[in-house]
Amino acid sequence: MLGPLLFTCYISPISLIASSFDVTIQQYADDTQIYITLTTANVTANLTRLSSCLSALHNWFCHYGLALNSSKSESILFGTRHRLCNCLFVSIPTIAGSQIPFFDNIKTLGVTLDANLTLNQHISSLCKSMHFHTRALRHIRPALSDCMATTLATSLVQFRLDYANSLLQGTSAANIHKLQCAQNSLSRVVLSGRHREHLSASMRLSNLHWLPVRKRIDFKLALTTCKILSTHQPAYLRSLLFLYDPTRALRSSSQQLLNVPTVTTDFGRRAFSYCAPKVWNEIPTAIRNAPTVQTFKHWLKPLLFSLMNHH
Repeated sequence: MLGPLLFTCYISPISLIASSFDVTIQQYADDTQIYITLTTANVTANLTRLSSCLSALHNWFCHYGLALNSSKSESILFGTRHRLCNCLFVSIPTIAGSQIPFFDNIKTLGVTLDANLTLNQHISSLCKSMHFHTRALRHIRPALSDCMATTLATSLVQFRLDYANSLLQGTSAANIHKLQCAQNSLSRVVLSGRHREHLSASMRLSNLHWLPVRKRIDFKLALTTCKILSTHQPAYLRSLLFLYDPTRALRSSSQQLLNVPTVTTDFGRRAFSYCAPKVWNEIPTAIRNAPTVQTFKHWLKPLLFSLMNHH
């Protein structure tokens, strides 16, 4: 049990080094990510800071007997197509004298991120995986009871749909349609036989008590927001949420509303700082004011089901 704790203590100076260069860092068990914001006015200065930070990290690794493997390092520029076209002159970062070329997409924590954050490739891979396991389930479905089929579908396929799905908020309608088709196909396999093939996709989802894809995304984002407001963790996400503070006394002052920032681009509307408050504010006040996270979750899901059945 002491192993992870001692290792965390051992590498803790890494975050201090990054902070000293005003570079944002995220650390995981076997991965470290650093990133900076680039604008037209600060490209040169920020790239210099990033280069200095990478050099300092490399020196620290060498001093304490750790390897910084440049061949396993990746770099990527995120932004709109127009913004990235204006960043063609950005120099390639280097680690230990080796250049780390920019990639069109990278995979982090099981999610494939492309430069424009469309998540098209991630969703294509996700649908391929879901269809593969759905076909496997179809082969053995006649030997399973309804309960067993539902359990297998949920544990082997449906969880893939829910993993990190809050990132899909604001993705294209075409991507949502692909995921919905994959979920519909799974529900058809689970409810096959006993003259249930005639049921519509929405009826099958209702019988299985499965929220459709878009509602699942809203549910995950709302639940994540509730947890953040309750625990104030993680701090880097809590810092993006601000309670709505009207300039004069209004009834909304006591409704636990969040401030929705003004954005002018579709790219900006996918940011957590925008979509989380937007989804949160659409939830009824009684549910937003739930005493515990578990109560909030217990109340929210029936609401989303009622909205699904209403439509």
